[in-house]
Amino acid sequence: MRDNGPWDDYGSRVISLISQKGGVGKTTSAVNLGAAFALSGHRVLVVGTDPQCGVAASLGYDRERLHGGLSSLLAGAGRLADVIHESSLPDLHFVSPDAWSLDEERRYKASLASRPQALAELLADARGDYDTVLIDCPPGVGPETRAALRASDAYLVPIQAEELCRGSLVRLLSAVANLSLENGSPPVCMGMFLTMYDTRTRLGQQVSERVAEDYGDALLDTAVPRTVRLAEMAVHGKPTVIYDRLAAGSRAYFDLMDEIVLRHHARIAAEEVVEAPRATAIAAAANADAPLPAARPSGSAAMARLIAELGAAAPGNSDGESSPIPRVAAPSGDLWPDGGSTDPDMVSLDELLAEEERRAHDGDDGDDYEDGDYWRAGNGSSLN
Repeated sequence: MRDNGPWDDYGSRVISLISQKGGVGKTTSAVNLGAAFALSGHRVLVVGTDPQCGVAASLGYDRERLHGGLSSLLAGAGRLADVIHESSLPDLHFVSPDAWSLDEERRYKASLASRPQALAELLADARGDYDTVLIDCPPGVGPETRAALRASDAYLVPIQAEELCRGSLVRLLSAVANLSLENGSPPVCMGMFLTMYDTRTRLGQQVSERVAEDYGDALLDTAVPRTVRLAEMAVHGKPTVIYDRLAAGSRAYFDLMDEIVLRHHARIAAEEVVEAPRATAIAAAANADAPLPAARPSGSAAMARLIAELGAAAPGNSDGESSPIPRVAAPSGDLWPDGGSTDPDMVSLDELLAEEERRAHDGDDGDDYEDGDYWRAGNGSSLN
């Protein structure tokens, strides 16, 4: 484990992306967030637990190019280092399942169901080599997701900006809370974020407002827009934040990464403020032989802690304060012109802003949305 890493003295972080529904952008988010973290100085491992192998396809690998995966490791063949694959970014690696047939998939799921701690054991070594481990989970709370949560420090919940996806949150969070009660200390909810967010429609705004009312500050400010660039990722075999770094979707994932890190540091700072008086009381009690103050809740109190993190006692209970509509990243075009270098060098926010200013001066507005109306609609149009 590297000293003074991106997460400060907390070493590496293992974060699962979970959802009750499919098609909400878990894989897209895992790969692009992973690339954004890597471009910002993290050493990143993306772990795909879904047998569909979306992570591998998004990073340019087909079945023939993969050399082993989680399924073979769970069967006791090899070490994690043997099945880690490189990507087009030096600091972005991934692991994928290698369960191709239905029989292999059944054995893979059965292994995780019978030994849910196995994934955590496999990833224990990765904590020493990587700053950030992102686990892409299949829909629902099946054996892959349960094993991923057991291995994780925290989890993120992508929410497609549609009512059916919003309505599935209660079931998902209840399952996570019940799982936490069984396993002891639960992973921290790092937040929820909207995906496929379309500012042209009232529906997206309504879903955003209702999630904010139900779950308060658990909803992150950044929303990922519905954009063709993100859908093209598997075609290019690279994260969108690499092949079109200034596209609206790419900017959204850079913003999302920044918000996740800032919230992590704010939460740790708040916990230190809460724990300081207890530490002082413990030191005083040790000298005076007095009873120790009660520790913070864990284990059987996981449900209460989860609800407290979500900012509401139950969905529908709001504190009456209005919540802002999530921001969407600014539009832009390709970072590299045709024929230019495609080296995925690290990029700073100043560089991004300078490039946008240059494009605005040259009259290049980009075309990140398929019909060209996305940003006009996002700047005050009443289209719906």
